[in-house]
Amino acid sequence: MRLARFILILLALTATASAQEEFQLRVNVSLVSVDVGVYDRKGEAVTTLRQDDFLIFEDGQPQQIRAFEPSGVSFNALLVVDRSRSMERAWDSVVGGLNRFMEVLRVQDRVAIAAFDSGIDMVMDWRSAKSGRQSKVGMAPDGMGTDFYGTVAWAAGYIKGEKGRKGVILFSDGKQSGGGGFGRGQSFRDNTDLKKATETVRKTNIPFYFVGYDTNNETEGAMKQLAEASGGHAYFPRVAEDLVGVYEQIARDLGRAYSISYATTKAPDGKFRKIEVKPIDVRLRIAQSRDGYYAR
Repeated sequence: MRLARFILILLALTATASAQEEFQLRVNVSLVSVDVGVYDRKGEAVTTLRQDDFLIFEDGQPQQIRAFEPSGVSFNALLVVDRSRSMERAWDSVVGGLNRFMEVLRVQDRVAIAAFDSGIDMVMDWRSAKSGRQSKVGMAPDGMGTDFYGTVAWAAGYIKGEKGRKGVILFSDGKQSGGGGFGRGQSFRDNTDLKKATETVRKTNIPFYFVGYDTNNETEGAMKQLAEASGGHAYFPRVAEDLVGVYEQIARDLGRAYSISYATTKAPDGKFRKIEVKPIDVRLRIAQSRDGYYAR
């Protein structure tokens, strides 16, 4: 008997402040974008700066800022949840994590929710996170497997058309079943499905945040690779109770970052290039997504 799972999404609560510092790096051919957080000497986030308040360097050379998005810009978050049987014991904590994510989002932010196993269902389409209503959405596993890599590719295509800042938050154990996955003795880096998915997220230029639970070395390696290629991050809470805190951290990080883009003049050579963002006001502290990228 199929057991329906229901999530009560709370969409009308007020966000509070935090000091987590995870942001994203995105690379699109010669255009490089890095998201940064800015903090004063008390550790409080500074969210009122303008483009002229920043300097950016690549390998020590100053770069011209081509695009700038302040922290107040709205964010579109696509929440993708693995509803397969293997994730069933973590569902109560996942529900808490999704609700906490909603609480922390701002009035201007939008969210959509999808669930997957061997297929993908859109269980809540785009809406404001603070619409003032509650929604109950059902998720019933089909028992036919888990198409992890197909879901990554689907998510990249689905969110690509949304305007403004955007990101995908995907909860799963990363274990492909019913096709694909890892062969006997095969490293995750040799997996064809992973290579295709990695190239897809790299070209899409949208950060993916993976929340991996009940993973192994191979699936963790795959999630880390996908996150790095997209400019996002991978989290691996060891107990289900930590899922709420992870979702909260991601939501806060997404809501207070500045996005700064520049056009690199160097041709791709596969080498690591250091990125450094500096504030004009030396009293401020910068927390940037990463300190560089591989020019592929």
